[in-house]
Amino acid sequence: MRAWFGATGQLAPALAERLAAQLFLTPRRRQRPGAPAIDGHTGHAFALQLHRHRLTAWSWGEGPLALLVHGWEGSAAHMAAAASRLVDAGFRAVALDMPAHGHASGRRTSLVEWLAVLRALPAALGRAEVVVGHSFGATALVHALADGFPADRAILLAPPLGPRHFVARARRFIGLPAHREEGMIRRLSEIVGRDIAEFDAGRAATRIGIPALILHDPADPEVPWSHAETIARHWKDSRLIARDGVGHYKILNDPGTLEIIGKREVSLGNR
Repeated sequence: MRAWFGATGQLAPALAERLAAQLFLTPRRRQRPGAPAIDGHTGHAFALQLHRHRLTAWSWGEGPLALLVHGWEGSAAHMAAAASRLVDAGFRAVALDMPAHGHASGRRTSLVEWLAVLRALPAALGRAEVVVGHSFGATALVHALADGFPADRAILLAPPLGPRHFVARARRFIGLPAHREEGMIRRLSEIVGRDIAEFDAGRAATRIGIPALILHDPADPEVPWSHAETIARHWKDSRLIARDGVGHYKILNDPGTLEIIGKREVSLGNR
């Protein structure tokens, strides 16, 4: 693949940029995960037809709604530990597979599509007291909240500022020449129908009026700590908490992180 993109990027750049953009929007889904399991709690699966996609969601517990959104190439199953803590805290926890992930329909997807799904969710589920997002899902929630998604507070786990951060990494991985990166970005914007430069979670955070906790490992190898710092700096009522040594994925099952997630009342302050 690297050899093909290297050669085609020189000989047929428009083709290489377009295919690179399409590949970027195609998450790996090696196998469909099993149903999320939560010890001690019986849940049920239900289907949602939102924005041209059939999505599968799981619900546990009773009480105010806690919505959980997984990251890129993740699934609702990855949010099971956080859901369990929220149910113990008296919430009804709902986690869903986003488009082209888990059991949901679709092969390609984008932040634009995830935002369309999130816009449609309140009509189906009601208002959320708390929303929890991991990685790409956290970024999607920031933009959804900035656009008026109804929730009382947010918890973000390892949030990137936006998709632009991952373009350079993807470009290097597939071997597309560096001078074709901007062309790849233009193709991405054409496909999704919006300029991806618009998606900056730091700028979006300035428009959010609810409190937030942002948890991130300063040594996260996937998303730099500076991304969480920027979001927290622009989000007026937020608190950034360093979770050392949990990386980008172990944060989802880290006992200290789960303890924070499970607290009904958290003093946020303004750092």
